[in-house]
Amino acid sequence: MKFNFNRYKLRHWIFWLFFIALISFFFFESDFSNNLSSAQQEALRANEPPFSAIIKGRVRKIVDGDSLYINTHRPQIRLWGVDAPEINEKGYKAATKTLAKIAIGQYISCKKITIDKYGRTIARCFLNNGDEINRLMIESGTAKEYFRFTKGFYSR
Repeated sequence: MKFNFNRYKLRHWIFWLFFIALISFFFFESDFSNNLSSAQQEALRANEPPFSAIIKGRVRKIVDGDSLYINTHRPQIRLWGVDAPEINEKGYKAATKTLAKIAIGQYISCKKITIDKYGRTIARCFLNNGDEINRLMIESGTAKEYFRFTKGFYSR
């Protein structure tokens, strides 16, 4: 059997490249909290959902009791942790009117948490005075807390 030196060198280099990549991954990813901004680290400490961006704009349209549009952001914004009745359910009109009364025409700031499977931005939204729209909807009684995602965040 003939020894193929080039094939040996190639396997040798592949092994070492893989080994270095593996070590680098563990070295650089060992403490994920170092990669978070100070605001995201503070949110983790306060048991808040971490956010990735802040979106600001004026509320231009209310979809239902837990969704709205603002003038500076293309996709629909879904209020994180808020479960309002859908169009064919009892309480839909009341929830939609309550959100409109709170937010329509208002300048708001939203902390983007994620994007859902429908492409909507999931966010916690705040009025200029600091009141959280999500909390106001739950406290109004026209929407419920979505415990699956909040794990009781608004119940405290």
